[in-house]
Amino acid sequence: MSFYIYLIIFVFLIIAVLIGREGYFVLTIVYLLIATLLFNRIWSRRILNSISVGREFIDHTFIGEVIPVTLTIKNNSLLPVTWLKFRESLPSEVVLSGERHQAISLGPRKKFRYSYQVSSRKRGYYSIGPLDIMSGDVLGVTKIQNHRIEPDYLTVYPKIIPLKSVTMPSNSPLGTMKHTQPIYKDPSRVFGKREYVPGDSIRRI
Repeated sequence: MSFYIYLIIFVFLIIAVLIGREGYFVLTIVYLLIATLLFNRIWSRRILNSISVGREFIDHTFIGEVIPVTLTIKNNSLLPVTWLKFRESLPSEVVLSGERHQAISLGPRKKFRYSYQVSSRKRGYYSIGPLDIMSGDVLGVTKIQNHRIEPDYLTVYPKIIPLKSVTMPSNSPLGTMKHTQPIYKDPSRVFGKREYVPGDSIRRI
């Protein structure tokens, strides 16, 4: 698109030169086009530099719980943002409820709040983000600008099961209680009840 704009300006300049004094009107149009392109380029570069993004959510949860995530996008400039597209990246282990990408426009000093929900079926440490932002100028003649917001992290704890609900039979034939006068030998003890005497099993040494 920008190539065609510059080609049009060049054609207008050639026409103005060929016309001579009567080409003032054509030159005026050329100057307006150049000024518009310069202003458009400066505007497009300042858009992403004036954007601030905040991500709010509870950074720890349990399996199956639903966590709301809120994105706040603010335009800190006096110039409006004609169009801005954002997309939030999430790992496959995190279940999403709601869209995570949208195209918006922001007026001067305006903010936009967007919410979605996430949940996880397994414990772990997951990234929420990064957030990719794209924007451009009004005329679409400059290159689309890209910006990335670093991710935040969500810790998913394992499910808590009450001990009363756990039925785990003991695999120890000696029991789970230590007695001061055991009837059988306790293999978990380092020292025996008495000193070694000749005739004891070599395992007792």
